[in-house]
Amino acid sequence: MSLVTPLGQRLTYTHDGLTLPVYRHGPVTGEAVLLLHGFPETVASWNAVVRRLTAAGYQTWVPVMRGYAATATPAGRQAYTTAHLVGDLTALIAYFHLTRVHVVGHDWGGFLAWKLAQLFPAKLQSLTILATPHPLALVWAYRHSTQLLNSAYIGAFQVPRVGDWLAYRLLPHQLRSSGLSAPATAALLAAFPSAASLRGPVNWYRGMLVPHQPPVPDPLIHVPTTYVWGRHDRSVLRRGGGPENRRFRDGRLPVRGPEQRPLVAGGTPGGDQCGHFITPATSLKSKRVPLTAKH
Repeated sequence: MSLVTPLGQRLTYTHDGLTLPVYRHGPVTGEAVLLLHGFPETVASWNAVVRRLTAAGYQTWVPVMRGYAATATPAGRQAYTTAHLVGDLTALIAYFHLTRVHVVGHDWGGFLAWKLAQLFPAKLQSLTILATPHPLALVWAYRHSTQLLNSAYIGAFQVPRVGDWLAYRLLPHQLRSSGLSAPATAALLAAFPSAASLRGPVNWYRGMLVPHQPPVPDPLIHVPTTYVWGRHDRSVLRRGGGPENRRFRDGRLPVRGPEQRPLVAGGTPGGDQCGHFITPATSLKSKRVPLTAKH
C-alpha cells in the first residue's frame, strides 16, 4: 500500500478564498467518515484506515488541511485560528451536502475534531480522537504535570522562520522516536523536504495563541466519543493524555451522553510500541467498525 499517494478521488472546495483539496473514497451511499490528519502528516497517512472503512461500506473524506496545500496556505498566524480551521470543515460538510458525519482526528486533527464537536455537535454522528486529550484535560495537565515543559517547543515555534527551521531540524528525530515504521517515516520526511515546506503546518501552533478565539458555550462533548492514547507516547505524557490525568482517572471522558470510551493502546499485535502515531484497533462507536493501523 502506498504511503505517498492518497486513496480516492481528489475533489476541491473553497472557503475564505482558499481552494482546499479533499479525497473521497468508498460507496456514495455509505455513511461519511471525516479523517483529519495531524502534524506533520499527509492525507496518505490515513490510507490503511481508508481501506478498512471503505471495505466496511463507509465513504471516507480526507481533507488536505489548511497550510498543507499550495492552494490553501495563507501567510500569517491570523489565518490559522480555531475559527478559520473549524470553518474549513463546516464548509466541506456544507459544500458536499454531508449529514451527521463520523469524525476521526489525530494530533492537531484531534484538537480540531474536539472543537468541531463542541461548536457544532449536530453535524456529528460520532467522534474518535487519537492522541490529543480533551482541551479541559490538557489544561489540567499543563497545571499539574511536566506536560507544559514537554511542549516547550511550541514557544520556539512562535518565532517567524526560526520556528520553521526548528521544526525541520526536529522532524527526523520526532518521527523516528515516535514508533512510526521506517517506510512511513521516510514518506513524511520526503513530504516535508525543507523548512519552508513546514511554514504552513507550523502556523497552526502560531494561530493557537492568537487572542479572541471563538468562544465555546459548552466545553463538554454531546456525541458518542472514543479517545485513544498510546502508552508509549512521548509527545502527550501519561498525565497529559493517559490514565494519570485526573480527567480520565475514573475511566470517564468530559463527555455528556450514554456512550464514551477512553482506551489505552499498548502496542501492535506484532509487538511494536504504540506511541504518538497510534495504530488503533478501536471503533466508530455505534457501528463498531474497527480502525486499522494508520501506518
